[in-house]
Amino acid sequence: MEPGVAPEWVQQLFPWMIWGAVIVGLIWLVLLTLDYLNRRAYNLTMADRGGSGGDPGFLKVDKDKRDAAIAAGEDFDKKIEARDAAERAPAPSAAAQYLPIAKVVTAVFALLTMVTAVLGSVGRIEYYDEAVRRLSSWERFSEIVSNYWLGFVVVLLLIAIQVYQFVLQLRSE
Repeated sequence: MEPGVAPEWVQQLFPWMIWGAVIVGLIWLVLLTLDYLNRRAYNLTMADRGGSGGDPGFLKVDKDKRDAAIAAGEDFDKKIEARDAAERAPAPSAAAQYLPIAKVVTAVFALLTMVTAVLGSVGRIEYYDEAVRRLSSWERFSEIVSNYWLGFVVVLLLIAIQVYQFVLQLRSE
C-alpha cells in the first residue's frame, strides 16, 4: 500500500460518510433553530445564560399571595364538601316515615308465607304426589289457590306493593 493513498473500500465509503455528516449537520441546524424559536416564543432563557444574581424570579415566594391562595382553596373545599353533603342527604318524603313499619310488615308476611308453604308441603306430600298425577296445570294452580288462599292473597299484595313502588320511582325520575 502506498503512503497517502486510502484503500479502495475507504475511497468508496468516503462520499457516503461526507453526505451522512452533511445530513446530520443540517438536522442539527434545523433542531437548533426550532429550539431557539420555541424559547423565544415562550420567553425562555437557557439555564447557563440566565442572570448571575441568585435564584430566578419564579422561585421567589410571595407569602401574602400564597396565604391568600391557600385560604381561597380552603373556602372552595368547604363549599364543595357542603354541596356534596347536601346531595348525599336524602330528600325527606311523606312515605319515608312509614318505611321502617313497611319493612317489618313485609318481613312478617314473608315469614308467614314461608312457614305456611313449608308446613303445608311437608304435611301433604302424598296429597301433592297424587294431585300432580291426576290434575292438569290449571287444576293444580286452582287447587293450590283454594287451599292456601291466605298465602296467595299475601303474595298478590306484596307484588302489587312492589309494582306500585316501581311506578312511583319511575315517576320521580
